Amino acid sequence: MWTCRCDCGGMTAAWGPHLHRGNTASCGCIKREHLAKLSAAKVTHGRTHTVEYRIWGGMIDRCTNTKGKDWANYGGRGITVCERWRSFENFFVDMGLRPSPKHSVDRIDNDGPYAPGNCRWATPKVQCGNSRQNVLYAYAGRTKPLCDWADESGINRITFYWRFKQGWRGHRLFARV
Repeated sequence: MWTCRCDCGGMTAAWGPHLHRGNTASCGCIKREHLAKLSAAKVTHGRTHTVEYRIWGGMIDRCTNTKGKDWANYGGRGITVCERWRSFENFFVDMGLRPSPKHSVDRIDNDGPYAPGNCRWATPKVQCGNSRQNVLYAYAGRTKPLCDWADESGINRITFYWRFKQGWRGHRLFARV
């Protein structure tokens, strides 16, 4: 064994035959530099472990994975992701940070694509009014989604939907029991 000083100033121990054959070229600094360059080359946006990246991945999966659990309601009915948003970097530039943990991506035109002009960060309440399953109800001269009526009346949404499903209408639907 030989104790050697590397060109970088570091110290290392090396076997004589390895030194003779040229198998030892540094104290390990060359390998560390090489790995750092490889690692830096792989980092494109540095946001892989963020909620925005997870949301983007879910969006891509829903629209492209024919074996995914949500395929039928998205890709299976023609919902696509625009070419620009196939790249997370572009999606993030257009959408930015999620405003709060309650927000998720909402398509303004529910039958349209995931694309810059058709998407926004929205709360569950906003999304409720923009759902295919949304039920509009006319009462007192106004028409609104059931979730909005429930919120306005102060009645729990689940209770309100249950009443509606049971056939309750008019004042009975809004009664505070």
